[in-house]
Amino acid sequence: MKSIKILFSLIFGLFLVISCVPEGDTNGDLLHGLGNIGGGTGGGTGGGTTGKRIASYVEKDLSTNKTNTYTFTYDGNLLKTISDSNNTTDVEVMYENGKIISVSIINKNTTSVYTLQYNNSSLKSIAGVINDSGNITLANTELTYSGSKISKAITKYSDNGTLTDIIENTYKFTGNNLSDFNFIYKDDSGNQILN
Repeated sequence: MKSIKILFSLIFGLFLVISCVPEGDTNGDLLHGLGNIGGGTGGGTGGGTTGKRIASYVEKDLSTNKTNTYTFTYDGNLLKTISDSNNTTDVEVMYENGKIISVSIINKNTTSVYTLQYNNSSLKSIAGVINDSGNITLANTELTYSGSKISKAITKYSDNGTLTDIIENTYKFTGNNLSDFNFIYKDDSGNQILN
């Protein structure tokens, strides 16, 4: 379960940068940086595009030489689903008034649902429920900003009401470009385990 928490937090930490930069909602999809990436027709090991959207991404395990293709589907400019060719991961993104309000992830024995809350147009918090083969973990993330840019995201994990882990993602920007991203994993006492 710790590896799932760490992996998710790293991916989600970078996702927050993409969706929380000041110009993030220029085309209504709240996914700044994933649009305007070319006009290809897809294919290739680096992934493909369709119009201005990522259509697929191919991941190759060099130790086994096996590949897994992630496919992205859209409703207009809004990302709706991500699925993979190995049938191990399904992601569904829900919107309200053009803002992402929930993300559901099904991955083998784990189902996760994340609900996003906003303060006006800024993402304020994310409440997650992770069901790992019947073991329920809550993941609550609070975000802070420096001006209009995200500066910190702190996620606290708890099992049966008991705090188990803390993950802190901090962000520094130079202009509108991310110049530093730091990931800190702490135990329930706040002792740093991984940085």
